[in-house]
Amino acid sequence: MSTTLASVTREPAEVSGLRSDRLRRSVRLFVPLLIGFVAGAGCSGEPPSAVERKPATAAPRAPVVSVASVEARVLERMVDATGSLLAWEEVVLNTSIAGTVARLLVDLGDQVRAGQVVAEQDPREAALAVEQAEAGVGAARDGLGRAKAQAQASLAQLQQVRESRRSLEAALNRTQAGLEETRANLQRMRTLAGEALVAQREVDVARTQYETAAAQHETSQVELSQFPDRVRVGEANLESDRSAIRVAEADLRRREADLALVRKKLTDVTLRAPLTGAIARRHLNPGQYVPENTPVFTIVRTDVLKFTGTVPEHASLDVRPGQSVRIRVDPVPGRDFPGRMTRVSPAVDVTSRTVTIEAEVPNPERLLKPGLFARAAVVLRQDQEVAFVPESAVAYFAGITKVFVVTAGAAHERAVSLGARKDGFIEVVKGVQPGEQVATSGLAQLHDGAPVTVAGSGYGERPAGGRGGGTR
Repeated sequence: MSTTLASVTREPAEVSGLRSDRLRRSVRLFVPLLIGFVAGAGCSGEPPSAVERKPATAAPRAPVVSVASVEARVLERMVDATGSLLAWEEVVLNTSIAGTVARLLVDLGDQVRAGQVVAEQDPREAALAVEQAEAGVGAARDGLGRAKAQAQASLAQLQQVRESRRSLEAALNRTQAGLEETRANLQRMRTLAGEALVAQREVDVARTQYETAAAQHETSQVELSQFPDRVRVGEANLESDRSAIRVAEADLRRREADLALVRKKLTDVTLRAPLTGAIARRHLNPGQYVPENTPVFTIVRTDVLKFTGTVPEHASLDVRPGQSVRIRVDPVPGRDFPGRMTRVSPAVDVTSRTVTIEAEVPNPERLLKPGLFARAAVVLRQDQEVAFVPESAVAYFAGITKVFVVTAGAAHERAVSLGARKDGFIEVVKGVQPGEQVATSGLAQLHDGAPVTVAGSGYGERPAGGRGGGTR
């Protein structure tokens, strides 16, 4: 029987080598017969030596894996932007007047303070213009003084005319009384002369007195009737003098304005920096004659820079002023420069499908330069309790991303969705929870429900829930 068993055991090997359908069918028919033969031999009461027994094979050892906890981290959600760094303020300093450039006190790269003198023009022409204007102001002031004096005289004369009415009325009354008296005296003299009591000469004297009184009375009447005209004449003279004052005052103001203008031109020969910054460009040389509004220096502010860039349209609703920005430039590798979003365009560019943004970037060390190409990361928000696992805990197979969660000595397969990567860890958006244990090694040996031994839990230990099977 042993010979038969040996031949039978050899025969499947030979059959496996022959890929013939006929032999496969023979083997499938012969194997059940062999099993029945062996079983019959065991029940026949033959000694155990008749059937050779092989020792039982030991159960396979569970693979040893290392594990790591799923970490809960705070994750900053960001969107990338590219753009350029610009000066926060940039001013082109121009000449205000025409003239010769006498001196340039700074040059390219020099730091300047607001109000610092940086250049000077020849001041002689402006100084002469100031003297001429000052003389004109003095003449205008004298003319104004004369006009005011004439107006005062006209006002006094008008007041005198107005006050003369009472005297004119008194004179009229006085001449009226004198006229009545001389008329009565003339009548009396005529009566006495008719009675031959007085000489004709006395009558003639009385007549002369009467005629004189009548003339005086008529004069008083004329003067009183002319009073309103005299008042109007005085008022007209006063108004004319007052108008002359206004003209003189306007002329004085004009000349004072001319003086202020030429004084400004005299101060404009000294050019001062309008802001604190650095000289980015020098446009001319000393000794040049330049017209007004000619560029002299370009000054930029470099302690704060402006990042101008674009973000994709999918982030257009998430970016807003006030968000944090981190700037990176190639000349300073490995360093982030913090900033703050200041402006966001309200429209998406239809050509590039991007949104323009601006951010304020402090630059106290002056490491950054206007004009540098820059990359920015805009911090949209901070998410709490975000699950992270080591990158070594993630397995990829046939387009499926999975991890193995180790619980109770067994590995349980979980399909996961991944997110951001950071410092050797990767975000798990869906599939695991913080605090769970995931396998980080031996992933190729694992399948769902596979028993595992956690590295460091002791040599020869069986998975939790299994029976002891160590070597005796």
